[in-house]
Amino acid sequence: MLKATFTLFLLATPSFAFALSGPDFHVSPTSTRQEGATYQPSSGPMPCTKKLLGTTYETATPNGKWQNFHFTLDGSYTVETRTCMWGDEREYVVDETPVQQGDTTLWCPTVRKGPFKEATNVWPPRLFTGSTPEMFVYCGK
Repeated sequence: MLKATFTLFLLATPSFAFALSGPDFHVSPTSTRQEGATYQPSSGPMPCTKKLLGTTYETATPNGKWQNFHFTLDGSYTVETRTCMWGDEREYVVDETPVQQGDTTLWCPTVRKGPFKEATNVWPPRLFTGSTPEMFVYCGK
């Protein structure tokens, strides 16, 4: 019962569900629109893997109204576009460039904010924990 209630809570609060997703694959809402009665909603699974990053899916919810204790459909739909992504809104290392520092090599990170709709050179992207003093001097940032 508790699991079902929590799942219902997550479905009712999509922004909270997104916040819980963290650095992993997930399908998140990216837009919403209205469609008329001629729209044919699709159903089925929405897989999300590295190969499917950026793939969009649509989910449709019938519109209607409550009248005399009955819900009457009006023939239109609210269509939500969902996109396969990886990660959350934190900063990640997505690439590294070698810089020679004397006789050693320092790897300078390229940092971007997530979530990601395409694969990056560093996979999976590592959470950026901040610059070291060496990075400030040799990486130009």
